[in-house]
Amino acid sequence: MDVRKKMRVECLPWESSWALFQGKAAGAELVGSSSEMQAYAEELAKNCGGLPCALVTVARAMASKRTVQEWKHATMAVSRRPWEVAGMVDDVLSPLKSSYDRFCDDGLKTCLLYCAMFPPGFNISKTWVIDYCIGEEAIDGFGNPEEAYNRGYSLLGNLEAASLLERGDDADKIRVHPVVRLLIAWLVSACGRETSRWLVRPGAGLAEVPDVEGWRRARRMSLMHNQISLLPPAPSCPDLLTLLLCENHRLSKVPDAFFQCMPRLRVLDLSNTAIERLPVGIAALPDLQHLDVSRTNLVALPQEVGALGELRFLQLSWTPCLRAVPSGAISSLLQLRALHMYSSFADWEATGAASFDELERLWQLRSLDLTLQTVEALRRLAASAQLGASTRRLHLSRCQGLGGIRLPAGALWANMNALQWLRISSCANLEDVTISVDEGSSRRRRASLPSLQELVLHRLPKVKVVWRGDQPFLSLRRVYVWSCTGIEALIVRDEPAAASDDATVARGAFPNVTHVQLVNLPELKSLVAGGGGGASLALPALEVLEVRRCPKLGSLSGARPKAAAVVRCVAEWWAGLDWADDAAKASFKPVFI
Repeated sequence: MDVRKKMRVECLPWESSWALFQGKAAGAELVGSSSEMQAYAEELAKNCGGLPCALVTVARAMASKRTVQEWKHATMAVSRRPWEVAGMVDDVLSPLKSSYDRFCDDGLKTCLLYCAMFPPGFNISKTWVIDYCIGEEAIDGFGNPEEAYNRGYSLLGNLEAASLLERGDDADKIRVHPVVRLLIAWLVSACGRETSRWLVRPGAGLAEVPDVEGWRRARRMSLMHNQISLLPPAPSCPDLLTLLLCENHRLSKVPDAFFQCMPRLRVLDLSNTAIERLPVGIAALPDLQHLDVSRTNLVALPQEVGALGELRFLQLSWTPCLRAVPSGAISSLLQLRALHMYSSFADWEATGAASFDELERLWQLRSLDLTLQTVEALRRLAASAQLGASTRRLHLSRCQGLGGIRLPAGALWANMNALQWLRISSCANLEDVTISVDEGSSRRRRASLPSLQELVLHRLPKVKVVWRGDQPFLSLRRVYVWSCTGIEALIVRDEPAAASDDATVARGAFPNVTHVQLVNLPELKSLVAGGGGGASLALPALEVLEVRRCPKLGSLSGARPKAAAVVRCVAEWWAGLDWADDAAKASFKPVFI
């Protein structure tokens, strides 16, 4: 599909946009007649996103307006009901709709719809949008998670190529063009005929929910990124499909009957709120497919969650207060494709709690994030081919019986080819993390954690990281070591370096690592130790090295990236570093924090 030929939104830079707007809005003299009026004029112009036809249309509609009140009303109308602005339907929205209908299939339309439910100008994570679209079944679900996400990234890429979406601060983020936001609001509102269908007020500074009576006709509702603390007791929402209440940090309670009249709800996001429990009334959502309660104060998962027979995506990650997941609450979710409990409930197999046997009944599960706190639980997970193959992120927390662990080789990881993140934290007795890649055939080496990209070591007072062998850990991209108070070297080589190595050991150990973060390591003296005295550690792909509160680390010798890497650090530490030569120092670019 050549999206550039089918549809492209060509936009002007801000200076040209502002000049065009002022010229059509009865001149700069009127617009600048008061600072308040100019502020509203600039907001109107920015809402046009540099699109010439929108700038001209809105400016002409404002040419006869002479009062601040009229300009203030116009800013509200353009952002919420753009079809009320003279000329917007005929000159802007209808032409865009024609191109949109030709270009966008259902998957693209759903992606755009969810993007438009975030605050204006917000940096939107692509994975958030993809997760919502999977919940809507706009993207084929989790038969193969990688294929589903690849499909989602492809859809978002097509929208970027057509300038319907804009690149965010990095490649994994996107923003919505302001006029596209207006177009989506108009389309969802049946081209302005049913204005209550689209109740979207993200990032509007709301302390209370708006227009509860209007909820009766709403199909899509986003009140994310506000300061809402109270919800209505039992709103009637017979047509509501999507409800996004995330990022309301003052919201601590959902009324017991809140969900009683939302029979069609498919996507519910309560993440990043202060809620401590889900009401038993959540069982009244027979069509719910996507439930996100991550980063909340949730204490227990109610048994009633088991009644959500259509649920496909359950996000419970980053819920450290979650202590109770009763037996049967999860095992009846037979449609579940994704269960994410990273840095969450960890007491598997406890009396009355959910068990691995229950997880194995979820025969459609394809994406699993877990937290474990015993060696027995880790072995149980490792022994399950079904669960191991689904495990994507794993957090080993407070495993007091864990004395050593080997990566990426070893029997524990034989079934975990999809594992992407591994975090090991607060394991007081862990002494050795051994990095050792099998030295057998190349085929065997690829089978050892081939997807592992991120390794986090946190609060491990006795740990040392030992490098053994000479095979590279190819998949690893990011290494974070935090508050490991006894660690003296990032890597310890347990064999002398060969003479031909020129004292550079582990030269190819981590050829693809791009990010390293070293925080609060009071005994860290070097990046590598062992291997014959003058050892050094090569990190050829390194892009960012962050060093904080590592007072004894005095040299970065040997870690020479191919291109200059950013070092985030304090100025005093940087000034005290020893360098072998000027070329070594030139390999890094400090950014002081």
